[in-house]
Amino acid sequence: MSPRSDDASETPSADALRRLVVDLSQRLGVLEAQVAELRDELEKSEIARTSLQAENQDLRDEIARLKNLPPATAVQTLRHGQGH
Repeated sequence: MSPRSDDASETPSADALRRLVVDLSQRLGVLEAQVAELRDELEKSEIARTSLQAENQDLRDEIARLKNLPPATAVQTLRHGQGH
């Protein structure tokens, strides 16, 4: 896209406006595809994070069992994660 003139007397031709609309439409299509790809990546990351959190809790429970301690409750785990 070229910079627009500040001269209000210049009106873009119909052909120029068509080219602009086509260009903007193509750019919008590219952006929509990028957003869809990023959403997919985010969903995969959230699934992996959830899995890792569950694995982390299982390991904490196993450590507690080996030390003959009761497994951590959800409240204890949240407090631990917040630095309390």
